[in-house]
Amino acid sequence: MEMSGEYKIPAPREEVWAALN
Repeated sequence: MEMSGEYKIPAPREEVWAALN
């Protein structure tokens, strides 16, 4: 996954990372 920091997901970065990981 690209660590851009901004995703088109309505969730905090922590939740996004948790979902990706």
